[in-house]
Amino acid sequence: MMLSMRERLLTGTCALAASVAILGAGAATAASPAATTNGATEITSTSAVLNGTVATTDTAPGDSAWAFEYGTSTGYGQRTRNVVIGQENAAVSVKLTGLTPDTVYHFQLVVAQNVNYNPTFSLGGDATFKTSAGGSGGSGGSGGSSGGKSGRAGLKSHRFQLHSGYVSVPFRCSGAKGSRCKGAVIIAARGKLHQSQKHKSMYGCAGGAFSTTAGKTTTLHMKISKSCKTLLKNAPNHQLQATLRATYSTHQSALKTGVTLVG
Repeated sequence: MMLSMRERLLTGTCALAASVAILGAGAATAASPAATTNGATEITSTSAVLNGTVATTDTAPGDSAWAFEYGTSTGYGQRTRNVVIGQENAAVSVKLTGLTPDTVYHFQLVVAQNVNYNPTFSLGGDATFKTSAGGSGGSGGSGGSSGGKSGRAGLKSHRFQLHSGYVSVPFRCSGAKGSRCKGAVIIAARGKLHQSQKHKSMYGCAGGAFSTTAGKTTTLHMKISKSCKTLLKNAPNHQLQATLRATYSTHQSALKTGVTLVG
């Protein structure tokens, strides 16, 4: 069963699929720090956002990938698409749709590292959530919407200057007194790390989580991955176009927007 999981993780990504032939019988590492499964958010009757944290130790950028396995039991049976990443510690997330109302789902984060050399596989712990019986309201379950009043978080800028290898992303929180804004943020960019690359790949730049209250601004300081440092160094005028995605653990739709990183 472990071998089947590995094959499913590698299928569909050319760079990763090439490593299937050299896999052998090495064992996956359960509950490894490289893969941490976090709670689900934005849970409705037919959708949910799965969250986790990746901590890779690869020596080569772009030599790791992650995906979520999910289903109505710990056998899972379904998998999200593979996402290739570079050297980074980042929060990761993906939105599921087409789920069955009033149903308990299990999910776990799976991370493959060093896939082109000496592959290792790490499994995050099992987590669960339950879709609501109907409508679009949030449901309880592991990592569901937080209690109390929910505010609305928004970016104060779409242009971020790097300092000493870190990017600072300010979020403002609006809403009634006492309401909260909480969420996880991922920044990714597409490009070529080497001139020999034929096609651009997507690389994780930074990730983290924030929490603040209405009327306040919180600044999330995130370390930039080595992959994105290289992309930024090679970008015209050292300005890299990237995508920021934020998923919230309060009643607020996910945010996906273009941003500019300035080196």
